Amino acid sequence: MFYRTLEVTTKDNRTVALRSVRPEEAEQALACLKEFCGQTCFLARRAEEIDITVDDERKYLEDKQDAKDAAQLAAYLDDKMVGLASVWPLGGGERKKHRCLLGISLDKSVWNIGIGSRMMEALIDVAQRIGYEQMELQVFAENEAAIRLYEKYEFENCGTVPRAYKDADGTYHDEVTMVKNLTVKFEPWEKATMDLEEWIEEQGIQLRY
Repeated sequence: MFYRTLEVTTKDNRTVALRSVRPEEAEQALACLKEFCGQTCFLARRAEEIDITVDDERKYLEDKQDAKDAAQLAAYLDDKMVGLASVWPLGGGERKKHRCLLGISLDKSVWNIGIGSRMMEALIDVAQRIGYEQMELQVFAENEAAIRLYEKYEFENCGTVPRAYKDADGTYHDEVTMVKNLTVKFEPWEKATMDLEEWIEEQGIQLRY
Protein backbone atom coordinates (compact mmCIF):
# COMPACT_ATOMS: atom_id res chain seq x y z
CA MET A 1 0.00 0.00 0.00
CA PHE A 2 1.18 3.48 -0.83
CA TYR A 3 1.43 5.85 2.14
CA ARG A 4 1.70 9.52 1.32
CA THR A 5 3.86 11.86 3.40
CA LEU A 6 2.48 12.73 6.81
CA GLU A 7 4.33 15.15 9.11
CA VAL A 8 4.20 14.63 12.87
CA THR A 9 5.88 16.34 15.82
CA THR A 10 8.21 14.65 18.31
CA LYS A 11 8.24 15.24 22.07
CA ASP A 12 11.16 17.64 21.59
CA ASN A 13 9.24 19.61 18.92
CA ARG A 14 11.03 18.35 15.85
CA THR A 15 9.18 17.45 12.65
CA VAL A 16 9.27 13.88 11.41
CA ALA A 17 7.91 12.76 8.04
CA LEU A 18 6.27 9.34 7.73
CA ARG A 19 5.82 7.88 4.25
CA SER A 20 6.27 4.85 2.06
CA VAL A 21 9.87 3.89 1.35
CA ARG A 22 10.56 4.45 -2.34
CA PRO A 23 12.24 1.71 -4.38
CA GLU A 24 15.07 4.09 -5.27
CA GLU A 25 15.85 4.29 -1.53
CA ALA A 26 16.66 0.59 -1.37
CA GLU A 27 20.34 1.07 -0.58
CA GLN A 28 19.59 3.54 2.22
CA ALA A 29 16.84 1.34 3.69
CA LEU A 30 19.07 -1.72 3.69
CA ALA A 31 21.90 0.20 5.35
CA CYS A 32 19.52 1.52 8.02
CA LEU A 33 18.15 -1.93 8.74
CA LYS A 34 21.65 -3.28 9.29
CA GLU A 35 22.53 -0.30 11.48
CA PHE A 36 19.39 -0.65 13.62
CA CYS A 37 19.99 -4.38 14.08
CA GLY A 38 23.50 -3.59 15.30
CA GLN A 39 22.26 -1.15 17.95
CA THR A 40 20.14 -3.51 20.04
CA CYS A 41 19.84 -7.15 21.01
CA PHE A 42 16.04 -6.91 20.85
CA LEU A 43 15.62 -7.44 17.10
CA ALA A 44 15.23 -10.92 15.64
CA ARG A 45 18.27 -10.72 13.39
CA ARG A 46 21.86 -9.61 13.87
CA ALA A 47 23.27 -7.12 11.38
CA GLU A 48 25.63 -9.75 9.95
CA GLU A 49 22.68 -12.05 9.24
CA ILE A 50 21.11 -9.61 6.76
CA ASP A 51 22.52 -10.83 3.48
CA ILE A 52 20.01 -9.58 0.91
CA THR A 53 21.25 -7.43 -1.96
CA VAL A 54 20.22 -3.89 -2.85
CA ASP A 55 18.40 -5.31 -5.88
CA ASP A 56 16.49 -7.69 -3.60
CA GLU A 57 15.53 -4.78 -1.35
CA ARG A 58 14.44 -2.66 -4.32
CA LYS A 59 12.17 -5.45 -5.56
CA TYR A 60 10.77 -5.87 -2.04
CA LEU A 61 9.94 -2.15 -1.84
CA GLU A 62 8.33 -2.18 -5.27
CA ASP A 63 6.14 -5.09 -4.22
CA LYS A 64 5.14 -3.42 -0.94
CA GLN A 65 4.20 -0.15 -2.64
CA ASP A 66 1.90 -2.00 -5.05
CA ALA A 67 0.55 -4.52 -2.51
CA LYS A 68 -3.06 -4.42 -1.35
CA ASP A 69 -2.30 -6.27 1.89
CA ALA A 70 1.03 -4.82 3.08
CA ALA A 71 3.02 -1.60 3.50
CA GLN A 72 6.61 -0.55 4.20
CA LEU A 73 7.00 2.84 5.88
CA ALA A 74 9.90 4.92 7.13
CA ALA A 75 10.37 7.86 9.45
CA TYR A 76 12.56 10.75 8.27
CA LEU A 77 14.12 13.36 10.54
CA ASP A 78 15.91 16.19 8.71
CA ASP A 79 15.66 14.02 5.56
CA LYS A 80 17.53 11.19 7.32
CA MET A 81 15.83 7.80 7.56
CA VAL A 82 15.59 7.05 11.30
CA GLY A 83 12.89 4.38 11.49
CA LEU A 84 11.37 1.50 9.55
CA ALA A 85 7.95 -0.03 10.04
CA SER A 86 5.91 -2.58 8.14
CA VAL A 87 2.65 -4.49 8.06
CA TRP A 88 2.33 -7.77 6.20
CA PRO A 89 -0.11 -10.71 6.06
CA LEU A 90 0.36 -13.62 8.41
CA GLY A 91 0.00 -16.10 5.56
CA GLY A 92 -1.09 -19.70 5.87
CA GLY A 93 -4.25 -19.73 3.78
CA GLU A 94 -7.71 -18.21 3.53
CA ARG A 95 -8.67 -18.92 7.13
CA LYS A 96 -5.86 -16.64 8.37
CA LYS A 97 -6.31 -13.74 5.96
CA HIS A 98 -7.88 -11.59 8.71
CA ARG A 99 -4.55 -11.55 10.62
CA CYS A 100 -1.42 -9.45 10.03
CA LEU A 101 2.02 -9.03 11.53
CA LEU A 102 3.90 -5.81 12.22
CA GLY A 103 7.47 -4.75 12.83
CA ILE A 104 9.12 -1.51 13.94
CA SER A 105 12.79 -0.60 14.28
CA LEU A 106 14.29 2.78 15.21
CA ASP A 107 17.70 4.39 15.21
CA LYS A 108 18.92 4.48 18.82
CA SER A 109 19.51 8.22 18.55
CA VAL A 110 15.75 8.85 18.36
CA TRP A 111 14.48 6.47 21.01
CA ASN A 112 11.99 7.86 23.54
CA ILE A 113 10.92 11.00 21.66
CA GLY A 114 7.58 9.70 20.37
CA ILE A 115 8.48 8.48 16.88
CA GLY A 116 7.64 4.88 17.78
CA SER A 117 4.15 5.93 18.86
CA ARG A 118 3.51 7.85 15.65
CA MET A 119 4.72 4.89 13.57
CA MET A 120 2.50 2.52 15.53
CA GLU A 121 -0.51 4.74 14.85
CA ALA A 122 0.33 4.76 11.16
CA LEU A 123 0.59 0.96 11.07
CA ILE A 124 -2.75 0.55 12.84
CA ASP A 125 -4.31 2.94 10.32
CA VAL A 126 -2.86 0.94 7.43
CA ALA A 127 -4.01 -2.39 8.86
CA GLN A 128 -7.56 -1.14 9.40
CA ARG A 129 -7.80 0.32 5.91
CA ILE A 130 -6.57 -2.94 4.39
CA GLY A 131 -9.31 -4.72 6.31
CA TYR A 132 -7.38 -6.78 8.83
CA GLU A 133 -9.21 -7.76 11.99
CA GLN A 134 -6.21 -8.66 14.13
CA MET A 135 -2.62 -7.38 14.44
CA GLU A 136 0.06 -9.57 15.95
CA LEU A 137 3.69 -9.17 16.95
CA GLN A 138 6.50 -10.89 18.80
CA VAL A 139 8.75 -9.06 21.24
CA PHE A 140 11.64 -10.02 23.51
CA ALA A 141 10.32 -10.49 27.05
CA GLU A 142 13.09 -8.23 28.41
CA ASN A 143 12.17 -5.37 26.06
CA GLU A 144 10.03 -3.54 28.60
CA ALA A 145 9.95 -0.23 26.72
CA ALA A 146 8.55 -1.87 23.59
CA ILE A 147 5.99 -3.85 25.60
CA ARG A 148 4.80 -0.62 27.26
CA LEU A 149 4.36 0.94 23.81
CA TYR A 150 2.32 -1.99 22.57
CA GLU A 151 0.19 -2.04 25.72
CA LYS A 152 -0.48 1.68 25.19
CA TYR A 153 -2.17 0.73 21.93
CA GLU A 154 -4.14 -2.09 23.56
CA PHE A 155 -2.06 -5.06 22.48
CA GLU A 156 -2.60 -7.97 24.85
CA ASN A 157 -0.04 -10.53 26.02
CA CYS A 158 -1.12 -13.90 24.65
CA GLY A 159 1.71 -16.04 25.93
CA THR A 160 5.45 -16.55 26.12
CA VAL A 161 7.74 -18.90 24.24
CA PRO A 162 10.61 -19.77 26.59
CA ARG A 163 14.16 -19.82 25.18
CA ALA A 164 12.93 -18.53 21.80
CA TYR A 165 16.35 -17.02 20.99
CA LYS A 166 19.83 -18.17 21.85
CA ASP A 167 22.93 -15.98 21.70
CA ALA A 168 26.39 -17.17 20.73
CA ASP A 169 27.41 -17.11 24.40
CA GLY A 170 24.57 -19.45 25.32
CA THR A 171 22.20 -16.80 26.73
CA TYR A 172 18.51 -17.50 26.10
CA HIS A 173 15.73 -14.96 25.57
CA ASP A 174 11.99 -15.55 25.96
CA GLU A 175 9.58 -14.19 23.35
CA VAL A 176 6.15 -12.69 24.06
CA THR A 177 3.32 -12.78 21.52
CA MET A 178 0.96 -9.79 21.62
CA VAL A 179 -2.32 -9.28 19.76
CA LYS A 180 -4.58 -6.29 19.04
CA ASN A 181 -8.23 -6.52 18.05
CA LEU A 182 -8.96 -4.25 15.07
CA THR A 183 -12.71 -4.75 14.90
CA VAL A 184 -13.00 -1.95 17.48
CA LYS A 185 -11.86 0.92 15.30
CA PHE A 186 -8.88 3.04 16.29
CA GLU A 187 -9.03 6.62 15.03
CA PRO A 188 -5.56 8.02 14.26
CA TRP A 189 -4.87 11.75 14.12
CA GLU A 190 -5.13 11.87 10.34
CA LYS A 191 -5.76 9.45 7.52
CA ALA A 192 -2.70 9.23 5.31
CA THR A 193 -3.12 6.09 3.22
CA MET A 194 -4.59 5.96 -0.23
CA ASP A 195 -4.06 4.25 -3.53
CA LEU A 196 -1.14 5.64 -5.52
CA GLU A 197 -3.45 6.47 -8.43
CA GLU A 198 -5.75 8.47 -6.13
CA TRP A 199 -2.81 10.47 -4.76
CA ILE A 200 -1.51 11.23 -8.28
CA GLU A 201 -4.94 12.48 -9.29
CA GLU A 202 -5.24 14.61 -6.12
CA GLN A 203 -1.87 16.24 -6.86
CA GLY A 204 -2.86 17.01 -10.43
CA ILE A 205 0.17 15.13 -11.78
CA GLN A 206 0.07 14.28 -15.48
CA LEU A 207 1.74 11.02 -16.36
CA ARG A 208 3.17 10.09 -19.74
CA TYR A 209 3.65 6.49 -20.73
